[in-house]
Amino acid sequence: MLLITVKAILLAFFSLLQYTAAQDPCLSTTYHLLDDSWRSSENDGSDASFFQCDASLTERWYRPVSGAGVTMPTAAPDLNKCGTQYPIWMNDVLPDTSNITSVTVCMRHVFAACQQTWSIRVKKCSSFYVYELKQTNLCAAAYCFGSELPCPVGQSSDTGFTPGCGVAPNVTLNAVVIPGLNATSGEAFGQPVIIKEIQFQCNIEDSSDEDLTAYVYDVQWYINDNSIVTHRNIPYANITESALRQSQWINTFTLGFLVKCAVRVRDVPDGPPTPYSYSSAFYAGFTTDASQYTVLESGSINVTVRLTIPIDCMYPATSTPAEIADFEENHCSLTIRVRTPTYYEDGHLKCTASGVTDDPVTFQNEGCGIVFPFHDWNIPRTLQVFGAADNTVNTMDSRSSYIRFRADNGILNPAWGFATKPDIQIVVEDQDKLIAGKTCTTRTDPHIWTFDGRYMSFQQFGEFILFKHDTLPIQVHAVFDRCPGIWGSCICGIAIRNQDAVFIINLCRNMVGSPWISGSSNTNRYIEMRACDDTHMTVTSSGSTYSVTLPSGTSMKIAIRGVSFISYIIIKPSLMDWKSSSGLCGFLDGIWTNDFRQRDGTITNNFGFDWRLNPALDGNSLFAVSEPLTDIPLPPLQYCRCSVDSDNPQAFSSQVLCNITSTITACTRRTSSAGYVQECDKARARRDTRAYSYRYRRSTEEEGFDIAKFDVILDEQYANIVQNYTWQNGWTESLAEQSCRETMNDDPMLNKCKGVLPGMNDALEEGMNDCINDIKISGGSEFLKATVESLKSSCLVEASRFENLTTQGSENSNGTTFLDELLELSCPNDCSENGNCTNGKCVCYTGFYGEECALERDTIPEILHGGMTCSTDKKSCKNFVISGSNFLDVNLTCQARLIKVYVDRWEFLGAPILFPARYLNGINCVCIIPDSVRRRRAADDVFGEGYLISISNDGINFSNESTIVTYDSTCYDCDATNISCTQLESCVSTTTLASTEAASSTEQSPVTEMDIQTSSPDNAVTKTTSLPTDHLTTLTATASGYESRTVTIQSSSTSTDSFTGTVQPSSITNYSVTETIQPSPTRTDIGTLTIQPSPVGVPSGTATIQPTLTTTTSESLQNKSRDKEDDLPLAAMVGGTAAGIVFILAITTSLLCWKSSKSKKSKIGLSNADMTECPTRERYKAESDVLTSRPSSASGIAFHLKHRTHVGHIDFICTSTRHNCDKKNLEYGIDLFTIKSSGNWVSAKSLSTAFYESE
Repeated sequence: MLLITVKAILLAFFSLLQYTAAQDPCLSTTYHLLDDSWRSSENDGSDASFFQCDASLTERWYRPVSGAGVTMPTAAPDLNKCGTQYPIWMNDVLPDTSNITSVTVCMRHVFAACQQTWSIRVKKCSSFYVYELKQTNLCAAAYCFGSELPCPVGQSSDTGFTPGCGVAPNVTLNAVVIPGLNATSGEAFGQPVIIKEIQFQCNIEDSSDEDLTAYVYDVQWYINDNSIVTHRNIPYANITESALRQSQWINTFTLGFLVKCAVRVRDVPDGPPTPYSYSSAFYAGFTTDASQYTVLESGSINVTVRLTIPIDCMYPATSTPAEIADFEENHCSLTIRVRTPTYYEDGHLKCTASGVTDDPVTFQNEGCGIVFPFHDWNIPRTLQVFGAADNTVNTMDSRSSYIRFRADNGILNPAWGFATKPDIQIVVEDQDKLIAGKTCTTRTDPHIWTFDGRYMSFQQFGEFILFKHDTLPIQVHAVFDRCPGIWGSCICGIAIRNQDAVFIINLCRNMVGSPWISGSSNTNRYIEMRACDDTHMTVTSSGSTYSVTLPSGTSMKIAIRGVSFISYIIIKPSLMDWKSSSGLCGFLDGIWTNDFRQRDGTITNNFGFDWRLNPALDGNSLFAVSEPLTDIPLPPLQYCRCSVDSDNPQAFSSQVLCNITSTITACTRRTSSAGYVQECDKARARRDTRAYSYRYRRSTEEEGFDIAKFDVILDEQYANIVQNYTWQNGWTESLAEQSCRETMNDDPMLNKCKGVLPGMNDALEEGMNDCINDIKISGGSEFLKATVESLKSSCLVEASRFENLTTQGSENSNGTTFLDELLELSCPNDCSENGNCTNGKCVCYTGFYGEECALERDTIPEILHGGMTCSTDKKSCKNFVISGSNFLDVNLTCQARLIKVYVDRWEFLGAPILFPARYLNGINCVCIIPDSVRRRRAADDVFGEGYLISISNDGINFSNESTIVTYDSTCYDCDATNISCTQLESCVSTTTLASTEAASSTEQSPVTEMDIQTSSPDNAVTKTTSLPTDHLTTLTATASGYESRTVTIQSSSTSTDSFTGTVQPSSITNYSVTETIQPSPTRTDIGTLTIQPSPVGVPSGTATIQPTLTTTTSESLQNKSRDKEDDLPLAAMVGGTAAGIVFILAITTSLLCWKSSKSKKSKIGLSNADMTECPTRERYKAESDVLTSRPSSASGIAFHLKHRTHVGHIDFICTSTRHNCDKKNLEYGIDLFTIKSSGNWVSAKSLSTAFYESE
């Protein structure tokens, strides 16, 4: 209660303050101007036909402004003065403070100077007084102000009143405002500068032949009718000194104002002047050629913008003429920003029911601005404005928007800062009626209806282009495969591409078109988005149905049937697709007869074959697993969306989006990441330089999914099979029609659609035709439900495009719209009577789950892929996508049984482990293997590891198991089906290993010196090899039982060593390399080193490593065992004659770890104190493989390579600006570094970042 009372008191106090401020009599909003020259105390009213009277004067505050005077006389005037019979004067003194003061006034009468008195209030303002006047009780009485009289006729003065009246020159002038620039000196940022400031000159023109130089002039300036400055008695020769300068208004006014001047003439200084001649008002700022424009949706208009005054600029006072010219050319331009004031919902543009924003206009791709060069400021510029469709047939025939302009607040042209002009109106006429009722539908086995409504039954196999935009980088591919167990073909995959983003639903077999073979496992079952953000398309899911909206406004709806096929694909075009489409969906122009158009424009009934994927014309398949996307050129026209919040007019930087390929803007609100896997190709993403202000970007937690994928290949034997279908299984055409019609007529939503949606009866007849053909082809009614669901989806898609259906409802609708009513009837299978339909989704009763509420909690999932392999040298092998059916989004659980794979067997390792699964959709979930479960191979005879994965909805009843095998693909090749691995030739040892005892002798010190004795096999390179002294080449060094290493061989230009063997001593220089190899903790031998040449021309050979007793200690490396009981520090410095190449091989048994408190960008100095015990070894995928540039330095370069999650660096120190770099340390399983001589680039696999600095 106390809080409420205090709040009320504060509100009352502030209200009082506001009221008091509003009542200040010095404010122009409070006082009234009193401009009556007859109130002069010298004005004799005895000859007047009547006396003035203040008996009816409105009582309020007045400010006298007459040329007769502005103060009330303090001496009694005579009778009949002040235009009245009884003058009123002040029998007091004027206050000299700003307080409101009460003073006494008297009324002059016949018998006394002060016959009657009363009080009024007076206040002194800054340069004038205001009076609160009261009514008089006599009619022939009035207040007096001033004592001057108007000049006699034919005479003039400065005020038009006495004193100083005289005869003025007989000159008639015309005044014209002329803008220009004036160079002056000034200071900016503490430095002297030259300022080219804006000035306005009042140009004087005489209508007669008078000699204007014989006079002097008064020039007065006004901005928006406010007097700014007056110049008096200016000789004509100095008339430029009367200019209105930038410094006189810049702190008060912003460009976009009206300026005018007034000029009068005198014979001599302070002599009688002529009346002022006023110029026309001059608009100072920028203008457009109209204030209202009309544009069609997807059409454009040009708005011409021109500046009326030059651009101000400044530059250093010491600049040379050449520097000034360069400065004005490159730094003094002016940018006028363009925005469309738009109202937002929750910080976003308002979205229509069709999934696009209602922003009515977009602009040419000029960064939401127009640039005016300094010298060509007076050349108009054109702004191209495009009408943006809202994908809605509007209730009214048009929408309106406004364009707002504002100049940049440039440091070099401050006069133009934030200059504005009144908004201009853009009327956008609706054109969406052109595409009303237009959809391309592909459903069931499959039947295709083109955009303009032409039908074909397309019983073909392979990948086809369903829809392709002629100019935008948009393609939709579909794959048709043989239906299992029935005649005909079915849709098994769809890929939607916009630029470098692709959304894929792939349920296709590896070999499309071939007969079905029982037990075949090479079948794709995944849903994936390959994109790094949501700027290229928006994807939402509801159960097994996916909706995709492209930036062009084109939308798609795809439904999955079971786990093997797609029920239907509905493509709803936008105005951007009008007369710009091709593919199986046909040419969208409202004419159905030209829809069967081939690539070359030929119209033929067999056009479908022409749209089968042709890699020579279309590039790689959108479903390819290893092949990259083929580049698509961006369209020649790109656009900007330039919105600004209407509630915050000053926030001109908000919601700017450029380089977009469509005038339409799709809504990009992301509600959930569930429904599909999202992967990001960062190499392609880096090419995209556009900036977005509020786009969703993936988090690191979503990276690195491992999915069983197979290329989709057409079996050419079945590429062009023509099938003739006959009625089967007792079906006839009449029975099929009866079944289809009864099913459709019984659906309440379809009946509702017929009543509210134009053209729905035609769509139902099309569906009826498809339904009958489905029964004929399949011999059953299994496609009937899919046909009905596709018609219901088509109804919803089309209804969302009509404004009246999304804003109005039927009678007694209680505020719901027609679209809401349709959604309540749209749930699949009526939720199996186990739930309620709410907003188009089933809300299941307790105990029921799934899209149709048809599954129970103890429903056992089924895994549908036989297994997968994962290469640990290429992936994290942690996030496995499991494909199957009956996955529920509640308590989904993974069970993993660890396995080891040996050369001749596999075995379990430990007890099963349970952990939560991540639900994606009904056919995909993710098992993220916990770090505590993943293990490294610990024995030499273990070729691979893995897991047997099963899934449960309740944590009790588990599915069948899927096998996952992880392995190092540089040494092994594994098969998940047979759970087996084989060792590759590159990893097989070629020479017997040295004894355990010899290796054990190295435990005396961290580094042991050894010799390599090299033998040359029959196929060894024996020719003379000579390489440049600055050449770097890469060899692969492997030792039996160890991980493969790639090492760098670097020439030494000063070596003249001789070598034995087949190479001449003088023909090759000395080469050396230092490399660290991680051995197995259980091995005590050293191994065999096999050298394989790369590139061709470098000799190869086999070297047997043998220990010696000579040892040296490394100054920079401290070897520590990962397991103390297996502490086997081994290193080798190897010398020999392997075809003229000397190798120094350092072999260590454990990883080296480093922890530093130094700056992450300081050069690393290692010591024993910096070393720490290694944790469990892990690999990390590289985020950036190439450091594409280097700094210039005469003293050296330091390259620092940092892990994604661990503090610590790998440090390369280059002793010159060339390529002589040494690797100083490695940690956490980093397995490949290459330093190239060309530019000192660093290739860093298994790293998250790579950065550098000069020493």
